[in-house]
Amino acid sequence: MHRFGGWFHLAVAFCLLAVAGCSIQDFADAFADAAENDWLDGLIPTDDDSSPTPNPGADDDTDEGDDDNDDDNDSGDDDDDDDDNDDNDDNDDDNDDNDDDNDNDDTPLAVRVELIDGGLPGLDGTSVARLSSGALAVAAAKEGWLYLYTLQNQAVSMKELAEQARSPSLVADAQDALHVAYLLDGVEKRIVYGTNANGGWEFTDVDAAESAAVRPALAVDADRQAHLTYVDGDGRQTYATNAGGDWQFATLGDSGTFGPFSGIAFDAGGGPHIAYNRGTGLYHAEKSSDAWRTEIVATSARLETYHPLAIAADGRIGIAYRYTGPDTAPYWAWRDGSLWQSERIDEASGRGYYVSLAADEAGDFHAAYYDNGADQLLHAVRREGVWNVETVGGGRLYGEQTHLLAAAERLYLSFYSLDGLQLAEYDGAAWTVAHLDGDGVVGLYASLALDRDGGPQIAYYDYSNKRLKLARLLGNRWTIETVIADGDTGYYPSLAVDDGGFAHVAFYDRAAGDLVYATNLLGGWIGLTIDADGDVGLNPSLALDGDGRVHIAYRDHSHAALKYATNATGDWRIEFVDAGGDAGEYSSLAVDDAGRVHLAYRDAAFSRLRYATGGFGAWVFETVDGESDPGWYVDLSAAASGAVQAVYATGLDGWLRYAYKPSEFAAWQVVTIGEGGNFYYPSLAADRQGAAHLTYYSGDPAQTDYVWGDPAAGWTGRVLDTGSSVSGRTSFALDRAGWGHAAYAGSASLRYALFPLGTVGR
Repeated sequence: MHRFGGWFHLAVAFCLLAVAGCSIQDFADAFADAAENDWLDGLIPTDDDSSPTPNPGADDDTDEGDDDNDDDNDSGDDDDDDDDNDDNDDNDDDNDDNDDDNDNDDTPLAVRVELIDGGLPGLDGTSVARLSSGALAVAAAKEGWLYLYTLQNQAVSMKELAEQARSPSLVADAQDALHVAYLLDGVEKRIVYGTNANGGWEFTDVDAAESAAVRPALAVDADRQAHLTYVDGDGRQTYATNAGGDWQFATLGDSGTFGPFSGIAFDAGGGPHIAYNRGTGLYHAEKSSDAWRTEIVATSARLETYHPLAIAADGRIGIAYRYTGPDTAPYWAWRDGSLWQSERIDEASGRGYYVSLAADEAGDFHAAYYDNGADQLLHAVRREGVWNVETVGGGRLYGEQTHLLAAAERLYLSFYSLDGLQLAEYDGAAWTVAHLDGDGVVGLYASLALDRDGGPQIAYYDYSNKRLKLARLLGNRWTIETVIADGDTGYYPSLAVDDGGFAHVAFYDRAAGDLVYATNLLGGWIGLTIDADGDVGLNPSLALDGDGRVHIAYRDHSHAALKYATNATGDWRIEFVDAGGDAGEYSSLAVDDAGRVHLAYRDAAFSRLRYATGGFGAWVFETVDGESDPGWYVDLSAAASGAVQAVYATGLDGWLRYAYKPSEFAAWQVVTIGEGGNFYYPSLAADRQGAAHLTYYSGDPAQTDYVWGDPAAGWTGRVLDTGSSVSGRTSFALDRAGWGHAAYAGSASLRYALFPLGTVGR
């Protein structure tokens, strides 16, 4: 596990001590309280300019009893990491689609985000360069961080270069300096260029305009100056260079739809050439003197890598692309005099994705591309007018995001697969492949709980290795252990932690169709099948009562019913809660401090959200909400006072709603927090004043959001994490020091965020 500093614009790197009404003394007191938690040591920023703002009125407790977050991962919390995320939460229009009435987006929140496990380096681009020593360098983004991998003498090293990065393009110059361009993927999207030509790495914005750019392609001239092409924020194909000192720009096309990929290369005379898409057409641009000349090359053509363009030593220009007509295939185009000709590279159907082109010292052109049908990476070389095709390797998505490089009479090929970042080398006789980084797809269905000291534990599913895992923060380090690795099991875990710090997890055994419970209460992990009657155990929600007894609500798919299991009386007992049609697809269970069991669930048969309390044979039911198909992803919180809260999405219009019942005999009240249809997997916790705090995943844009408030004071929202690497279910908890913890999935990883709670009404 690696802890990163300063993650992203949304979540504060230059955090101001700025929650309205918070005095310096308030901050000092809250900070001192937080410091009493050992697990926070080393995690809380100590610099005044980046310290998180406390929440004087926020709950000092909550979630650890499972009572507020049970459905999916209730009490959990995550410890996290990124200490300096530049906070761009003040972009009011940004993503606060849920704070419809009391938005204080100008209040920064210090958010620390940590990558705990997994990650798929190269998912949105790889780029390889060769140094004169024979060492190979590969640039790839992993879960929003840009890494430089170096392979020399079969040893791999890696270095973090930048945060909030994706789509890198890497070049080595004649003096072995490296140059990289990438997309800064935050609230603002900008092109950034960096080089180590002066020793250490130095970075500068190429295009500082907001939302400027997609997917840069980079080339470096003989004078070690950078030349880039990309689509700018206004949708124009753009060329940029620092050859004159300051960055200078030219627009190659300002009408039509450009991108997202393009390529750039130099001819023998030092003239730049660019290949790009406009609509479905493939275009070539070249610069002579100070003027650019553009021409169409082919139609129904799509570029899918940053490296589609190659120029042979004799000046022949080639561009590789995927034909998007009726029969998908890899093609290449070359210029014969003043005319462009096109030719199919591979006669087999369904091939040609991510095609990359290179020209070797002999003047032969080589193409590398992905065969979607056979899930393999192919290499083709054109000699004497004929393309010869061979297989480099195969596997899960083996050969996406390719970059083919010809150098020193060898071929080098970086690419992405579900097994991680790979680098292949061809010595003229055979291909050898090195694994650089990547652990597969992990982090699914994260469920977070806090121990009594506020220390986070997270249960999650490792999809690639088919196992259930538990991550715990011990001191300043995360430890990861396997809970169960027996077959295709471990889906939809729901976690609670008892007063002794022991974990209790309910999950679905997909292979057997059973509900399983596991605990490490006796030291090692012990698993027990609770219910094996049909296909049962989907989306379980687990909570512990004050005596440490287990309560689980879950879906019986065979009977389309909601069931409840508990060992509160010693032996395990199971009963149907609602078998009246189609109940329990989503459910959430909480046990309050008085030992009362509370259930909220979706009743799909009647398109309503239902609430039940009681126990065996004595359940009392109420309808909470019956409008717009409510109850999707429901999460419930219950207090000893009898107050109950729930958050959920509606199926008909995708709104985010909040329902609350102030006391045992009060009626339910329902309010809409957010509209717009992009609210998934909300996770709820209530503070000691009864205010609601929740996280959820927003699909458009892809981000994890945090919202707090109540119906009287209104709702305020903040972005916790954003970018292409954020996805899936969130799990949220509050600790007694007034900090929020969230666990959620990245594109293929487990992520964790730690942040100060917002103040209700501000």
